[in-house]
Amino acid sequence: MAAQFEIQQEVAHGYLGSTEQNPLPPSSLFHRLVYVLRHSWMLRITLPISVAALFLAAFGPTISPISLVSATSAVDVPPSLNHLFGTDPSGLDVFWRVLAAPRIDVTIAIASTLLSVVIGSMIGLVTSFFRGPAAEFVMRTSDLVQAFPLFVLAIIFVVMTGRSYANIILIISLLNIPIYLRLIRSEVLSLRTRTFVEAAYANGDHGLSIAFRHVLPNAIAPALAQAPVTLGYSILVIAGLSFIGAGVQPPTPEWGSMIATGANGIIIGQWWPSVFPGVVLSITVFSFAAMGEALQTAVFRR
Repeated sequence: MAAQFEIQQEVAHGYLGSTEQNPLPPSSLFHRLVYVLRHSWMLRITLPISVAALFLAAFGPTISPISLVSATSAVDVPPSLNHLFGTDPSGLDVFWRVLAAPRIDVTIAIASTLLSVVIGSMIGLVTSFFRGPAAEFVMRTSDLVQAFPLFVLAIIFVVMTGRSYANIILIISLLNIPIYLRLIRSEVLSLRTRTFVEAAYANGDHGLSIAFRHVLPNAIAPALAQAPVTLGYSILVIAGLSFIGAGVQPPTPEWGSMIATGANGIIIGQWWPSVFPGVVLSITVFSFAAMGEALQTAVFRR
């Protein structure tokens, strides 16, 4: 108990501020989440940004009063009242395209993250309950995937399979599966010896029934806490693929391709086509990462 109290004090002091001003929260996960939301100024800033990104993913292209793929003004117009972020080398309004870009980046990232969470959790659950050569092969394959930089593997697979939205979603989800496989596997291995699992065995339950009905609900929290971090990194990977020409192609509004389109103009002082999408991309990725950090703080503070 003393060690647990010291750990809680250290986490609260490092992430939320002084423990003298912020007393330790209750053990309930819901109350821990509320506590972190109330006492983390970073989360209070980044949560609305993340919600705004989700809103723009759903409605961004529909709120634009002008065409997002056809020139509406002169090329390379500096920021002004008529064009808040200026126009790019094709005469496209940067502001409205920045707001429409989450439809691609965030949507693909959400889909790939959901797939990786579901598939990784299922594989981690099964391999921790049913050990053997197959489970060992899965774990060694996971080690192999994690031995290489995710972005490099993403480039290779996109070049091999094509840059359609479906392919990008599948590739990013497959590369993120080992994260959730290991998270769930480690949690399940620690839960298998708990009393409630032994009681389930004594009650006549077996194998997959115990795994899905009793163990998985108690093991899923760390994976859900990791999901926003994966979401943010997936957005960065998608933008990176588009930046090097392996992802979404212009004139489709997408942060990475917008940065690439305006990159050559920076050296002659035309910075706005690249800087504004880059800043919004960075803020969005950081916001989702901060959400994940807050969730992990709440989940692991027990």
